[in-house]
Amino acid sequence: MELVAVYGTLKQGQYNHPVLGRQGAEYLGTDILYGWVMYDLGSFPCVVPMELSGSIVVEVYEVADLKATDRLEGYPGFYDRVQVVTHYGSAWIYFMREVPDGAKLITSGEWE
Repeated sequence: MELVAVYGTLKQGQYNHPVLGRQGAEYLGTDILYGWVMYDLGSFPCVVPMELSGSIVVEVYEVADLKATDRLEGYPGFYDRVQVVTHYGSAWIYFMREVPDGAKLITSGEWE
């Protein structure tokens, strides 16, 4: 089993959340991750590591494997992923290494 931390279209109530449901994902809870900054790319967000600033709100899920989320997130070509420490254990998060052109900062760290 793997843990995944999601912050955008995979969250509850968002249009890609059924991808997690089809995997039989178990919702563990929410967490705040520090050292990340969130950007709006239009129809979805991205996060970028920023060691000395920022925080983001994530939902943490337990999944059997990462195949479906890797495919959805375009890993490794579009997003990269790294493990982060959450209240529920070490979880994978999908991120971008640089801020994309035209991205708008989401100061709250929570995408709606």
